[in-house]
Amino acid sequence: MRCGFYETEITPPLGCSMFGYATKRTAQGVKSKLYAKAAVLEQDGRYAAMLVVDATRIPKGMPEVVRRRVVEKTGIDENAILIAATHSHTSMPVQQGTAPEQDPELDQVAMDMAALLAADAVILAYQRLQPVNVRFGIGQAEGISFVREYHIKDGTIRTNPGYCMEDVVKPYSDPDTDLPAFFFTDAEGKPVGAITSFALHHDTVSGSEISADFSGYVAQNLKRTFGDQFITLFFAGFCGNINHLNYCGEPFKHTAQEIADVLTKELLATISKAEPIGGDSLAVKMETIKIKKRELEPGFLDSVRELVKNPPGPGPMSIADPYSDRMKYTQSKFLLRMYGENPNEVFDIPVQVIKLGECLIYAFIGEVFSQFADRLRAASPSKKNLLVSCAHSHENKPYIPIQEMFLPTVYEASLYSATLEPAAGDMMVEKALELAHQLIEN
Repeated sequence: MRCGFYETEITPPLGCSMFGYATKRTAQGVKSKLYAKAAVLEQDGRYAAMLVVDATRIPKGMPEVVRRRVVEKTGIDENAILIAATHSHTSMPVQQGTAPEQDPELDQVAMDMAALLAADAVILAYQRLQPVNVRFGIGQAEGISFVREYHIKDGTIRTNPGYCMEDVVKPYSDPDTDLPAFFFTDAEGKPVGAITSFALHHDTVSGSEISADFSGYVAQNLKRTFGDQFITLFFAGFCGNINHLNYCGEPFKHTAQEIADVLTKELLATISKAEPIGGDSLAVKMETIKIKKRELEPGFLDSVRELVKNPPGPGPMSIADPYSDRMKYTQSKFLLRMYGENPNEVFDIPVQVIKLGECLIYAFIGEVFSQFADRLRAASPSKKNLLVSCAHSHENKPYIPIQEMFLPTVYEASLYSATLEPAAGDMMVEKALELAHQLIEN
């Protein structure tokens, strides 16, 4: 098998819009640089390309630019290209900002350049293809991630209820602590790169300074161990319901660097025990499935139109209170854009699976709840799995909750947050498993 790695900086200019919160922000400084990182794999003329960018979601226009340039320059099939975002909440613009303090022209310049550089990262990784040995392992990174839905004494389930809430009973479920990793060495045994993922929201920094968040620090740590040429592709796992805040017991106060140090330590331990991937086979399948937009109750859009006519005064917004006046107003403006013209829209949602030896990589759109990771692993034809979220497209980037979580007190299940029908996640898992079995059987 051959593999090539490449990374290129995509840190935007100061003043660019930052996405990830309901409040509008522009970049005022830089804590850590942003990157587009790529790996290209080849075996017997078959290719798979993987690209991850430090962004809240894939910036608008980037998937089209990347696929067009990569196909033109390398001949790699566009369906064999995996594009994903880390979901960093302190990163680059993903669309033009609309607030008075934001500069849409500057945002577009930053996105256009990032798209070209991201495409070039894949092309340059392709140009660096070399024989490699690949090993795979799964570690456990515990104590740094927490499910953010909680059982409350009144019988409800609430998102991030707050540290001072005495009525919190327990988390709804356990976090996903799996830390899978591929480790690549060249023909002489020199480490060249790693591909990993972990289920934790990239939202541990906050503020208005640009940062890749904890995965950027993991990459820096691994460079200190393996050399400056070592490149780490760190994907967001299925972390739609997982963050770094612990509302049961002692408040969790670790920084992004401290979280990265925990992950790095476990990655190094996992790498030391990693085993060959079991053969050199490489194959990719990517198909789309039809998923409906969520149904609205009769008269809902009329009530939303009335609500946006009377904006509330300034004030804080919190996902712990998704139905506050200010949050409802902000969400209502989005809902009019999303549902106003075509409330019955049906989407073509891509699902992708990559087979690498005996290992499988599953890539989904959106911010996927961790329970879907459990369901995938339980039914996957391989025990060696790596999961990727926030993949494929700029558009239609909703939360993907489990159906049991479609409740009025769950932030991720609001119409603003989850725009696809409640069965979307189950449909994606079903298709992914179908593709996985086809890859294994063939």
